[in-house]
Amino acid sequence: MVLLCARCHIDAPNVESKTFMWDWIRSNGTELYDTFWNIRAQKEYEFIYKKSFAQELIDRDILSYYDMILFWNIKIGRSVHHFAHPWNNESTDAGLLRMRLEEFDELHPVVKKKNETFRKKKKNLIVLFIVSMKLLKNLILIFGKVEVKIDSPLL
Repeated sequence: MVLLCARCHIDAPNVESKTFMWDWIRSNGTELYDTFWNIRAQKEYEFIYKKSFAQELIDRDILSYYDMILFWNIKIGRSVHHFAHPWNNESTDAGLLRMRLEEFDELHPVVKKKNETFRKKKKNLIVLFIVSMKLLKNLILIFGKVEVKIDSPLL
């Protein structure tokens, strides 16, 4: 038996196959806890706009930790849940991402680009983080539980 959160339980396959259920769980797993639905929203965003949300941030020069804090604290319009659903669906979350980008564009119509050295440094940090997460996932698959201590002023 596997315990899933309520949201994942509703999205899980309703089939009489133990192997398919495990295949579904493995294929939908994410490297970091509580990121699955954010990733799904970003995939939905990319499907709608043919451009990744990450690329939208890069195009607007939202590259540093400080830039991200400012971006995520922008006030945007509201959304609602469908009747009897206590959470947003992927298209609503993708819409909220778009609304935040549109509000950012309205508040900052002309973004002064950061210098190329800064941009390369931040891009390298993002790539390093992604590689680290993939390595961690592989270690967990090979060795099972892996304890990681993260000492970062940003976390």
